[in-house]
Amino acid sequence: MCGAGISAPQLPGFGELVEKCFTQLRMSRTASEQKSFDDGRFEEVLGSLSRRIVDPEGMVRIVAEILSPPVQPDLTNHQTILRLSRDVDNQPVIVTTNFDTLLEKALLGVESEQQVRTHSFAGQDLPSPGKAGFGGVIHLHGRITDEQIGLDETQLVITSADYGDAYMRSGWASRFLFDLCRCKTIVLIGYRAGDAPVRYFLNVLEADRQRFPDLRPVYAFDPVTAREEPDMQWEALAVEPIAYEPVTNAATGQKDQHKALWCDLGKLATLVERPRDTRCKLAKTILITPFSSANVADLDLISWLFSGTNDLWPVAIEVIEDPAWFDFFAERRLWIQLDAAWIVAAWLTQNLLWTHESRQYSV
Repeated sequence: MCGAGISAPQLPGFGELVEKCFTQLRMSRTASEQKSFDDGRFEEVLGSLSRRIVDPEGMVRIVAEILSPPVQPDLTNHQTILRLSRDVDNQPVIVTTNFDTLLEKALLGVESEQQVRTHSFAGQDLPSPGKAGFGGVIHLHGRITDEQIGLDETQLVITSADYGDAYMRSGWASRFLFDLCRCKTIVLIGYRAGDAPVRYFLNVLEADRQRFPDLRPVYAFDPVTAREEPDMQWEALAVEPIAYEPVTNAATGQKDQHKALWCDLGKLATLVERPRDTRCKLAKTILITPFSSANVADLDLISWLFSGTNDLWPVAIEVIEDPAWFDFFAERRLWIQLDAAWIVAAWLTQNLLWTHESRQYSV
């Protein structure tokens, strides 16, 4: 489930969108609107603004204009999401609260315009999560127009009144997400804990958890500078955070909030698409080095690669030069004793053959 963060900085987040909307309408925020803005309740600010202007639909048109994608957008993040969010039939399964069509543009790189149109849903025209063939790019809060692909604009959920109708009075968004959480494990990306979709969705969902034990857990990617931060932010919403640390840009000295996340998600997508080859390459890269040069992350990765599987032992036999790796396998219980005997024997045999062919007579 994707939020505005996956399209940043090409497109504004909710707060920046509100500021630009006020600027283009040449309006100033009232004291109450400023308080809601400072608290991150941007839908309330736009709701108040829509009640103060003569043409509320004009505000919606400005929102759509501000969110028009650039002529040559960077679709790297969206392509990564598409690579990871596939069902068993290789069809996309993505829910987004974004109004933009950058996910469809990324999908256009691998499918025809007609296929992309059939995979794009918006507003109340949503597929049922429990039915066979469920999937597509699902715009929960509506979608702006895209003439290139031939997608029409739908009604947008942007004000507090829109949210109230979608999640409470009519409740169609709540029902969709409730059913989705019974059928799928939801992973939030591009959101903060205080974002409006998160507040409305998770508060409604949490009220039903005790009555419906089959509701699946919800996870959220979250950038942190301290390990305790994500637990503090998400615990009240009953969300399991997946924390990642900002990376410092060597050239500028500034921290890139999300570089580590997108780099690792790209690697994960490659692993999902080519599991055997990718696991072999990862294992070779680490095991070929001396054990003493491996860091904690390397050791954890090797533990994960070898846990519960026997298919990588030929790789270990082939590339290991430092026998200290075998002590590590034993310490982490990555093999059973029966396997250890033939693995070490095969490794010794290979090294004896190598020393004989090299006319060296010591191992």
